[in-house]
Amino acid sequence: MDSLRLFQLMLFNTVVIIVLPITSASVDWFSYVLVVLVGHYCLEGSANPEKCPPGESQLNIGQDSCIPCRKGYYCPIGATVPDPVICPPYSYCPEGSYEPTRCPNGTYTTNTTEGLEKVTQCKPCVAGSYCRYVRLS
Repeated sequence: MDSLRLFQLMLFNTVVIIVLPITSASVDWFSYVLVVLVGHYCLEGSANPEKCPPGESQLNIGQDSCIPCRKGYYCPIGATVPDPVICPPYSYCPEGSYEPTRCPNGTYTTNTTEGLEKVTQCKPCVAGSYCRYVRLS
């Protein structure tokens, strides 16, 4: 690397590393390395980043893979923000969810219950009433 000079700069919130020759009077070539942003990944030899697939996210820069969305959250299809979204009321979200799963008929949750991870956390409807579309009737 005696004949190269490294520069690091920020360009559109992306870390860019530029490699320039230092022995040349005129710079007629250079190479650059872009660090992968959150919500994306790059395998070795990649020319372009890949967006994390539905149900996965990546909250760190410079990664070579995405991770399954954690329990109680979902990672939507086509999300522009890589942060997982907390599972809303009347539903549950197992690991790797890309959308919430509604609690089944015969069960319910309250309108303030968020972040359920599994179907067994949906409460069974009490005797003398019925539950459809996840609300107590």
